Order: sequence, then C-alpha cells, then structure tokens
Amino acid sequence: MKTLLNNIPCLVFSPCNEDKNTSTVFFYHGWSSCKENHIFTGEILSKFGYRVIMPDSIHHGERGSLDYNDFEIGKEYFFKTIFKSIDEFKDIFEEVQQKFNIDGNSVAVMGHSMGGFIASGIFANYKSIKTMVCFNGGTSYNMAVGELTKADKNFRISEEDDYMIKKYDPLTKLMREDNLRPIFILHGEADEIVPISIQNYFYNKIIPLYKKTPEILKFDKIARLNHYVTVGMLKSAIEWLDLYA
Repeated sequence: MKTLLNNIPCLVFSPCNEDKNTSTVFFYHGWSSCKENHIFTGEILSKFGYRVIMPDSIHHGERGSLDYNDFEIGKEYFFKTIFKSIDEFKDIFEEVQQKFNIDGNSVAVMGHSMGGFIASGIFANYKSIKTMVCFNGGTSYNMAVGELTKADKNFRISEEDDYMIKKYDPLTKLMREDNLRPIFILHGEADEIVPISIQNYFYNKIIPLYKKTPEILKFDKIARLNHYVTVGMLKSAIEWLDLYA
C-alpha cells in the first residue's frame, strides 16, 4: 500500500501473517529511481515474511526530480540526498513503530546504488538496526568521492561537503563500533556506475574487526555483472535476512 510516513511518500509491503514479531526491512532506491521501480523486490521480500518500507528520497519520485544525467547536478545533490535520507530515518522509523506496532529490535536496511549508500549510512548511524544488505552501493563515502568524480579532474570538494562526508561516513563509524553487526555486500565486478573498488576498500578495512566472527561479514562479487540486481542476488539477500534480521 502507499502511505505517508513523516510526510514522506512510502510503499509498504506486508506479509500475510504479520504480527509484532515480523521483521521490518527498510529499502532505499537509487539515484534517478523511485520507490515504484522496486515493487517487485518489495513483493518478493513480503512473500518471504518481511514487512518492507520503501521511501522516496528527496528530489525523487513523488518528491520532485532533477536532471539526473547532468554531472554537475550529481555532484551538487548526490550526497545531499543521501544525508537527507539518513536524517529522515529516525522520524520515519518512529512512525512505523506507532502505525505497525513493530519490534524495533528486528529491523534491517537494504538499498541499491545510491540506496546502498543510504542504507550504509543509516546502519552506521543507528546501532539498533540488526543488519544491512548493500547492492552495488558504497560503504565508504570518503573513497566514493574520489571514485565517482574521476571524470572531472578539476573537481574540488567544498569544505562543507567534506565536513558532511566525514560526519556521516559509514566506514569511520563502523570502525569504532564495539558491537559488530552483520553486513552483506553484493556488487557487480563490471559495475560502470558505482565502481566495485569502493566496496573493495571498505571490505579490506573492516574485515580485520570480524576475525572472531567472519560469518557475519560477507562480500559477494558477481562476475561480469554491471549495475544491476539479479534474482540470484535477491535470493542471497533473503537467505541473509533469514539468518540475521
């Protein structure tokens, strides 16, 4: 169903036998996309017993639009959209708890592309979230800035953006975390939109922390795959949620 949560347009998918113990998955779409583009994913997840919340990010879907193909627009709004979504999560989550009487301790975040950046930021900033699944996204904002702006050799990040990227950077926050939580990264090795190098960097930095619990950190690299989510990737994500959500 379509609803407003904290005045933000969202899609909600509910399993047939939901109750207070039903795990909730917050799913975030990518740059230039919208919640409706992921209806199939929401329906599949709900069929497997999960309540799914899909918000529109600012400047997307019912919340407006931009010239997403304009590189300058991307530099100006990409990370601002991510930060806004992270900030909005608290109020969305609180309203979801009130409307659906959910178990606040059984929550996962998931996202594709920019939505993977958002899910990573929310996961790092809200320690009550049990697990994260990131499809073709970026879990190190500092690394992502350099990789995503390689096409513009004259690009220089502003002081304000530099401050915000460091403030929200998932890797920095997760490296300081005492209570390690399950993380699942899936990424196409031939991704031409969000380079897999961003996630390679994150994984190599974070893996030493998981030496005692290697099973709760997983990185699937899908050979020859560009910037897409396959049915196989979604199946793997559901198997992960069944274990940790």
